[in-house]
Amino acid sequence: MANPFEGAADPPNPFAAEDEEAAENPFSAEVQAGNPFGEEATREVSEAMTAVTEDGIAKTVSAHSLDSQGVKFQNAETCALCSLALGKRYMRPRHHCRLCHLSVCAACSPSTIQMKGDSSLQRACNSCMQQMLEMNELQDRMLQVAGDLGSLARTSSSPAASVAEAVAACEAAAAGLQDLRASHDAATTQVSVLKQQQQETEAAQLKAAQAALKAQAELRDCEAQRVEATARLQQEQLQRSRAEAKAQSFAADAAKARDLEERVAQLQHALESRKSSLEMRDALPRHLGGASTPSSHSVADSFAPRPQAEQNCSENCKNHCVIA
Repeated sequence: MANPFEGAADPPNPFAAEDEEAAENPFSAEVQAGNPFGEEATREVSEAMTAVTEDGIAKTVSAHSLDSQGVKFQNAETCALCSLALGKRYMRPRHHCRLCHLSVCAACSPSTIQMKGDSSLQRACNSCMQQMLEMNELQDRMLQVAGDLGSLARTSSSPAASVAEAVAACEAAAAGLQDLRASHDAATTQVSVLKQQQQETEAAQLKAAQAALKAQAELRDCEAQRVEATARLQQEQLQRSRAEAKAQSFAADAAKARDLEERVAQLQHALESRKSSLEMRDALPRHLGGASTPSSHSVADSFAPRPQAEQNCSENCKNHCVIA
């Protein structure tokens, strides 16, 4: 596709007469012979600018913020971008970029710009044009960032229309963001304090849980000791009951023994009484009154009262006397 701006892209070169002068360039010592941007960067910039031109984007860019006064151009022998030799003898006129002031060829400077205070169009190299296009993109991004910061800081509700407004919006949002940062720092400090309190609370809860477990273990030990003591008490009560039963049995046996002793004593007393009676009988005469075997009736009528007769009568009497 033919470039419609190709014929109008090259304004008259005010330095053409200088190219016809002495073969030696007085400024050649001030300019490096090589390409300061490198061949790879030059090729990428050239391809980018070609793509921009083929997409239909105008090659004329307004640069009212740039001032062309006091510019000192450098007349180099080679193009600063492609490193090709410059001059009419090479059919490659020397041009100057009004932004970086470097010497470039026509192929590396197809774009034009309008400088501040100048109504005519001026040449600009591909590298500077690429930077300007990037600046436009950065400007859009800056406007977007300014709007986002304004919404975040709640300082502006309308989007910025220029870079100056974007900068002002960013500066206005900075104060709000500082307050927000202070609030964030305070909240962070409070969160740290709350985390510390939570950790202390968790540590206290863990300590209390450990104490509860220890108390439960001690309670289980006490319960086991109580059960053991209860078993011992029951055993002792059983032994006591057995001892009491034995004591009662012994007491009963002792009572029986005492009864037997009393009976034995009574029997001994009776025996002694009988012995005494026998001894007294042996000491008395054979029959009462010295008679020769009297009858029972005669004995009852003749002698003393019954107690005395019983005392004097002998149980071994052959006549078996009976005292009425």
